[in-house]
Amino acid sequence: MALDHCRGFFAAGPGPEALDTTTLPYFLTRWVTHFCAPVFVLLAGSGARLFADKADDDAATARWLLTRGLWLMFLEVTWITFSWFFDWHMIHLGVVWAIGGAMVLLAGCVGWPGRTMAAVGVVITLLLAAVAVPGDWLLGWLFQPGSLNWFGKPVSSVYVIVPWFAVMAIGWGIAPALADRSRDRQLVIGGLLLTALFVALRAVNGYGDPSPWALHERGPMVSAFAFLNASKYPPSLAFLLMTLGPAIASIPLLRRLGGPPGRVLEIFGRVPLFFYLLHLPMYHLGALLYARVVYEADKVQSLSLPLIWGAWIVGLLVLLPLCSWWNGVKKRRCYWWIAYL
Repeated sequence: MALDHCRGFFAAGPGPEALDTTTLPYFLTRWVTHFCAPVFVLLAGSGARLFADKADDDAATARWLLTRGLWLMFLEVTWITFSWFFDWHMIHLGVVWAIGGAMVLLAGCVGWPGRTMAAVGVVITLLLAAVAVPGDWLLGWLFQPGSLNWFGKPVSSVYVIVPWFAVMAIGWGIAPALADRSRDRQLVIGGLLLTALFVALRAVNGYGDPSPWALHERGPMVSAFAFLNASKYPPSLAFLLMTLGPAIASIPLLRRLGGPPGRVLEIFGRVPLFFYLLHLPMYHLGALLYARVVYEADKVQSLSLPLIWGAWIVGLLVLLPLCSWWNGVKKRRCYWWIAYL
């Protein structure tokens, strides 16, 4: 996620998914980040289910989901939008908006059986793969990205709520399997089957994604890029299979990750919102300063993958001690507001 956002601030020219100009390293720099949003949302649903099972209080769980969902949506239209542009000339509805909105919808489903929730998520995903919902007004907030208008303020609706709610509902339903180490074999098999289904759907090149792929004149490698370039906004069935399949299959391996890499990932993973709220303005400010010094301009004027990767790593090194500190604060302090960061 941080790599993708860093690329957005530090890159210039055609994007990595522009097949006429992209390269293997540039395409992969973008493609590998596609796993972030689906996994975030799936695990948010699973985490909510585990919280509900521990609390054993449907009303308390519903309040927890509702308040946090509304808080995330508020952060998206205030601090996060500002972090993207360093002003509010428009409102940006990104992934935190979708997670918050999905949590609000999930609050109304607390108490439903887990299998029912998983089934609801699957059915919604399959229906949206078959039916194109108009993107006008309220439907545009819920189903289709587009340009909206709030009281004269332009709004960029990027991550819409209903398709991501479906992923969160699936996460709620399969939470016991994800948390149970004795079911690791099932997770691997299930994840590989989902990945194989992605390959089959893209090979058929019909149902499952609104953007069919085609052989490219630049050769087999770029044709493979086209095959992998499934639709993310909103997430298509093919996109979700492509990302969630390998992610679910890799959970048993990631659970066994130890040593320094495991400890670093655990620190970041324990304070995801704190990390998110800091990394956007940090990378944006870094890119702005770099552009002013090197190009005497407001934006970076060239594409350099070493610059993107280097800036990304430096940013992580800066954020690591900050996230470690905040994780310690959360462990030592019991103030109610700390739970919202």
